[in-house]
Amino acid sequence: MLHNVTTPDSNSAGSASGTGNTTGTDVRRPLRGRSAAMARNMEASLAIPTASTIRTFEVSALMQWREKLREEGFNVPIAAVLATAMARAAQGPVPAARRRIEAADKDLVLVEEATVNLGVAVDVETAAGHSIMVPVIRNAASLSFPTFVSRLGELSEACRAGSVAVSDLRGATLILTSTGRFGSTTGVPLLPPGPGIIVAAGAIGIPAGLETLARTQHVDPVLTLSSTYDHRAIQGADSGLFLGTVEKLLRSPEFLAELEGELRGTSAGEVLLGIPAQPGSEHDDIRLAEYESSASTAVARLEPVRARNEGSWLPEGVEVEFSHLSDPESRQWLAELLRNGTPSPASSRRLQALRLATELDVFEAYLQTQFLGQKTLSVQGLEATVLALAEMAGHAAEAGYSDAVLGMAHRGRLSIMAHVLNWPAERILAEFLPTARATANAPVGDVRQHLGGEGRFDDVDGASINVTLEQNPSHLEFVSPVALGAVRAKQDQLVAGGESREQARRRVLPVLLHGDAAFTGQGVVYETLNLQNLAPYDVGGSIHIVQDNRLGFTATPFQLRSTLWPSDVVKGFDVPVIHTDADDIDANLVAAKIAFDYRERFGKDIIIHVLGYRRHGHNETDEPRYTQPVYYADIDEHPPVHEIYAARLEASGLVPSGYVETTKTAARAALVESLEKARTFDLETVVNQQLPPRPAVRAALETAPADWAVQVLDLAEQDRDGFAIHPKLMRQFSKRLNTRAQDAMVDWGQAELLALKLINEAGVPVRLTGEDVERGTFSHRHIVVHDATTGDKAERLAFDKAPFLVANTPLTEVATVGFEYGYGRTNTNSLQIWEAQFGDFVNVAQVMFDQFIMAGHDKWGRDSRLVILLPHGWEGAGPEHSSARLERFLQLAARNNSRILIPTTAAQYFAALVGAAAADDPRPYVIFTPKSLLRAESAKSPVADFSPVRFNPVLSNGASSDQTRRLLLCSGKVGVEIKDRLGDGVRLLRLEGLYPFPQEEILQEVAAAANLEEIVWLQEEPENMGAWTYVLPKLLKLGLGRFNLGYVGRPEAASPAEGYSAQHKAAQERLLDTAAQAGEVDFRIS
Repeated sequence: MLHNVTTPDSNSAGSASGTGNTTGTDVRRPLRGRSAAMARNMEASLAIPTASTIRTFEVSALMQWREKLREEGFNVPIAAVLATAMARAAQGPVPAARRRIEAADKDLVLVEEATVNLGVAVDVETAAGHSIMVPVIRNAASLSFPTFVSRLGELSEACRAGSVAVSDLRGATLILTSTGRFGSTTGVPLLPPGPGIIVAAGAIGIPAGLETLARTQHVDPVLTLSSTYDHRAIQGADSGLFLGTVEKLLRSPEFLAELEGELRGTSAGEVLLGIPAQPGSEHDDIRLAEYESSASTAVARLEPVRARNEGSWLPEGVEVEFSHLSDPESRQWLAELLRNGTPSPASSRRLQALRLATELDVFEAYLQTQFLGQKTLSVQGLEATVLALAEMAGHAAEAGYSDAVLGMAHRGRLSIMAHVLNWPAERILAEFLPTARATANAPVGDVRQHLGGEGRFDDVDGASINVTLEQNPSHLEFVSPVALGAVRAKQDQLVAGGESREQARRRVLPVLLHGDAAFTGQGVVYETLNLQNLAPYDVGGSIHIVQDNRLGFTATPFQLRSTLWPSDVVKGFDVPVIHTDADDIDANLVAAKIAFDYRERFGKDIIIHVLGYRRHGHNETDEPRYTQPVYYADIDEHPPVHEIYAARLEASGLVPSGYVETTKTAARAALVESLEKARTFDLETVVNQQLPPRPAVRAALETAPADWAVQVLDLAEQDRDGFAIHPKLMRQFSKRLNTRAQDAMVDWGQAELLALKLINEAGVPVRLTGEDVERGTFSHRHIVVHDATTGDKAERLAFDKAPFLVANTPLTEVATVGFEYGYGRTNTNSLQIWEAQFGDFVNVAQVMFDQFIMAGHDKWGRDSRLVILLPHGWEGAGPEHSSARLERFLQLAARNNSRILIPTTAAQYFAALVGAAAADDPRPYVIFTPKSLLRAESAKSPVADFSPVRFNPVLSNGASSDQTRRLLLCSGKVGVEIKDRLGDGVRLLRLEGLYPFPQEEILQEVAAAANLEEIVWLQEEPENMGAWTYVLPKLLKLGLGRFNLGYVGRPEAASPAEGYSAQHKAAQERLLDTAAQAGEVDFRIS
């Protein structure tokens, strides 16, 4: 059948472009010839059950590419590009587009054609008007682009000349027509009998409604495609997938480069350099041939979508994704790498890799047999990740790096300790023995697969490098920001020693290892990636290795993520991805070198995604065959990677036959000897050697003379020549400056400024970070001011005696808190201050507190001076801006692991900050800060209170000791509110320090109160929150149960605070009135 269709406005009587009927009466003419045939064809199409899908997308890159070619003399019709994309989509990823229905006697037959015969609608203008003919390009997907364009031109001219052969109008698999030539942005044409799909392309132009905006701003042009399909043969999902694939091709720089390369007779890689990246587009450079748990082979293969460029050398197990990068220089560097290839790994490095792979296999097997039933979290199946890590360490050592810092979860951790940190085997084996115990510095200890420490990697070519493995809990990805904080701390120490930032980044190498399931599943990954280009967190690029064993415990990839690759989540961060086959050791050595060189060149992150398998279950006690029986049947038959690699090197003559067995025999003998040494190995000595040095007491932090404090504040608040501070803010500064001589009172923000200045002058490095810290959430800090005219920023004081950084952070809690903790536990001589915007936001980072900050001392002997500032207090702001969850931190406080403070005066806050910097033993400080007290007169302190520097864990008000009948204990703002409302016989003790608990001060007060009858705890929080459940057992242990013990506060609640101001005020007044008068409390303690 001839595939001719007419435009909706054409018929045998004339054309839309003609003069039409001007006779004044109706004109009737019978349809004959071509017009009649077309009409019958259209009627026949009505018998076909059709449906349509429509897709609109932007095509700026396509139009720029076409314009570039036009300027160079290549006239490339958009229709030809679109038709080629349709043909290749139908021939490749969407075979459903080749389906059609064929009548056979009385039956209907579904036919899926082997090749794509593409019909392209051609507008033919005759004296009778416009009509459309549809010549067919046979086997269109197999034609090169120039051949396709040439054939389309020949058929189009033949149609217009009336010389087209009838055979060229038959047999279309699918059709492309255009509604755009008449100005339509879309259309839904009739589907003629025969083909399964007809695609209509609308006019390319500015989206409707944005025409006015486009006159003044750039607006990307869009194209709309509609697909009308025979619903008997093709489903809506198939049609949608087909249009989606066509879109991906049209927006893909690689596809356009391939077409251009065919036009020019050059490779796509050479062409790709000139094609703009398409933000947000998805175009896979590689695909997974086998990616399911029941794969027919144990190791998935990486298979290029297109043939590799001729003349390039990369191992077959390496593919690189980089077309999503927005930086043209990075794309060019990687494109040239693909075109030119990389040198094969040196023989010495290949031999090192084989030796390590063999010894690693022996090590893993020895642990599993010698310590049967104990977890080792084996890396077998992904040994290549350890070898890649060793290769990177070797290249870094050769390049003059002093340190590498590793952050990783448990998979392969023990093997990395043995083969990258080069710990003696007896040290690791001792952790498995029943004699292993916690040490004085790590009094609780941790399971072996969470431990870390320092080691030294010796490269095969003679260079060496320090390697630090950061400790990590079972919360897999949370170590990543901690490790990066450690890297930044090391780099900052180098900068403080005189090196440039660029030199420092080339001295410390960050490497993060990830599991495939956790990498896509845990939000801390996204948070950490987002830090990479932010100045306070810049480490000069990190190298990520994704260990993809295609399982998350028992879950398959299709249950774990919505993307094909686990690495796809990084594309929005402009991070290139190298995919490797875990069975190809050479491929992973090359990938390690590419990744190292890329970081060296650009100082940016890069990913190595290693696709392998897991030879055992999630751990060695788990049976994976319950859930993946077919997959593990394949794995059981699959040879280990060291055997595969040994066969390759033997075939090349690099190693003699029997090398592997000789190496295994020696490795086993060494492990047997090490096990004997392990029985008497002193773990405590090793732990002590690994701990960072303790700083000395800083005498300069013990006093802050009044004249010094006044000078500092005067300097901070005076007007600046050439810098126009906002007038409203300047009026505040001027008012303080003018009244200071008569009333030298210091408010909260000023006290903090004094503390930071004193700490800086003592030579202590400081980082002050958090959400909005430069100004302060409550506009109280203003440590950074802005020029009201130019917008320029400046710090109010010069902090030039030691490194000092103040910076706003992204709206992120987990990664930023983790980074500061990692920084602090690496450089314990520095002070990190992190402030939450509101205290309740800190619960987002609960893992960091539970697993790292508060437990790090007990588990690993690791401490930091991290100060956490949490705005806290009931002021009618509702459930989400009242509570910093004091109770949770008190639950975590034990064994001298932290300091938990609630200062209520400026001098107390000053002393708390200085104390954190001055302490002999660094500990994290959790300081619950006020909101309404920041400017309150009641919270201000006279300058005299700032020297000597002393934090008072208890402040007292009210009745004298001999008249005290009620001892009222409390913490925080509520103590300030009630101190002027106290009744007769009530003495107030404000506990400014809750941990360590101030028991001596309380016992002294009790002993002095001869007439004491009752002890009452007052708090704003509900009874099941706040400090009450912490304080009550402490009081009972002190023997104070002999007095009436009472509670005044809000009743138990699920939500921390009232949502309405009136309710809040009423509740607050009730508890203040009740607490202020003796005898007003129900003393039944449940």
